[in-house]
Amino acid sequence: MNNSKTICEYPWTWVSFNVDYGMWRTCPRSSYKWFQTEEEASDFFNVPEIVKIRDDLYNGRRNSSCVDCYTAEDKGGMSYRKALKKDREVENAHQTILEAPKVIELKFSNLCNLKCVFCANFCSSLWEHEVPIPAEITANQKVSSDFLSNTILDWIDTNFDKVESIMFLGGEPAIQKQFYQVADIFLSKDPDKYGSKELTFSTNTFYPEAYRNRFESTLTKVLERGHTVFPRISLDGIGNKQTYQRTNLKWQQFENNMLSFLEKFNPDTKGIKKIRANIALNILNLVYCDEIVQYLADIGYSNIQPHYNYIVKPDMFYMRHWGSKLNDAIDIINKQDFLGQPQYKEHITKMASSFTNLEPNIDHIRNTKKWIDDYDAKYGYNFAEIFPDNRYLFDGV
Repeated sequence: MNNSKTICEYPWTWVSFNVDYGMWRTCPRSSYKWFQTEEEASDFFNVPEIVKIRDDLYNGRRNSSCVDCYTAEDKGGMSYRKALKKDREVENAHQTILEAPKVIELKFSNLCNLKCVFCANFCSSLWEHEVPIPAEITANQKVSSDFLSNTILDWIDTNFDKVESIMFLGGEPAIQKQFYQVADIFLSKDPDKYGSKELTFSTNTFYPEAYRNRFESTLTKVLERGHTVFPRISLDGIGNKQTYQRTNLKWQQFENNMLSFLEKFNPDTKGIKKIRANIALNILNLVYCDEIVQYLADIGYSNIQPHYNYIVKPDMFYMRHWGSKLNDAIDIINKQDFLGQPQYKEHITKMASSFTNLEPNIDHIRNTKKWIDDYDAKYGYNFAEIFPDNRYLFDGV
C-alpha cells in the first residue's frame, strides 16, 4: 500500500471531545470543528469529516486537516505524527466507519487555578476572565454543553469495554467535578468483566490541601479497583523558571504537592505503567529542559519520562518565529547533560532544527520582548536573571 507519506493512526484510534464548546478534533494538531447536531455528537467518532480523513489517508491522498504535519515534513522537519510514531499502518485502516476509538481525550471545562504565559482562555478560566472566549467560538456552538456532557458520560458508561484509555484535560482535573464523575465510572466497572482501562491526565499539582486529599484518594481507589493510571505532571522549569511561566504558582507549595503525589503514584506503584513530566516546550524553556531532567534525578525519580507538549497556539512563545536564531539554542542544548534521557534531547533538537531554515520574524520577536518587559514590570520579575541563557533570543534585534 503506497501511503506511507500520508497514513497516520490517529483518525482510527483517537478522538478529542471538547464538551464546553461543542467541538471535536481527530488529532492533537488538527483544528477543532463543531458538532452540528445532537445526533452527530452522539456518533462523535464517525462525523463525516473524520470518515473523509480516513478514506483519504488510506488511499494515499493528503487531507487538508493534516497540513501541519505535511508542512513540517516537506521542509525536512519533524512532524507531530512522526515524533509520536503515529506514521504507521493500522490493522483496520480499510474501515472508514468505526464503533469506538481506543483513546478518548476529554475536555469538560477550562476551570484552572493558574494563568500560564503559554496558555490561553480555552484552557484557563483565569485567562478567560482577562481575555474572553471569541464570539466566533461561542456563536458556533450548535449543541449545548449539558447535552454533550451527559452524552459523553453515558457513552463511556455504555462502551467502557471498547475503550482502552480515557484522557482527561482541562483546566486542572483535580478541581473539576467531571473528573470525579469519570473516575466513578471506572470504579463501577469490574476489570474482570470490562477489562482493565487506563485513566490518564495532566495535573499542575498546585491545589489546596482538601483538593489534594480528594484527588489522591480517588486515584488510589481507581488503582485498587484494578484499573491503571497514567499521570503527567506539568513541570516546565525548576524554581523561579516554573513560577515565571505558570503565573500564580508558588514553587514551594507546588513542590510539596508534587512530592506527595509522587510518593503515592510513581513507576513503582502497582497499576502505574509510566509517569511523565509534561514539559510545555516553548521558547522560554527550550534551553533549560536539562535542568528538569537533572532535578527529577536529584529527587529520586530519574525513571519519570520527560515529554514535551509542543506549544504552537497561542503563538507568543512558539519557537518557529525565531527561525535561524534557533541554531544558537541547538548549540547550547548539544553541550547539556540529559543523564539517562538522550532521546528527549534528540527530540528537542530535532524540533528546533526544523525551523532553522526560516528567517527570524523580527516584528514578532520585538513584540515578545515588549510583552516580557511588561510582564516583568507587572509581577516584579527580571527575565534576564531568571533565564540568562536566553540572551540569544533578542541579540541583534
